[in-house]
Amino acid sequence: MDMYELLGRDSPEKIKLLVAENFKACRKMKHITQVELAKKSMVPYGTIRNFEQTGNISIASLILLAEALDMSSDFKLLFNKVNHQSREDILNESKKHK
Repeated sequence: MDMYELLGRDSPEKIKLLVAENFKACRKMKHITQVELAKKSMVPYGTIRNFEQTGNISIASLILLAEALDMSSDFKLLFNKVNHQSREDILNESKKHK
């Protein structure tokens, strides 16, 4: 058991892999290939492929990818100052920004 498990938290590695997995699911839901997304976003294909496999990507590239998928508004919620009481509050707040 590592330190994060002891604290009941996800490790940074686990979080970045989850973000990559969620991103890939969104891309596929929009029926866009990695190659098509690379052309649309101007982010190199290899960067996209590596991100989806490892979770490693620069914030600037991730924002470009989000813009290409019409999801850049999600970044406004990343470190917002609103204190949410529940998961439902977060989802409702997200809907307001779309």
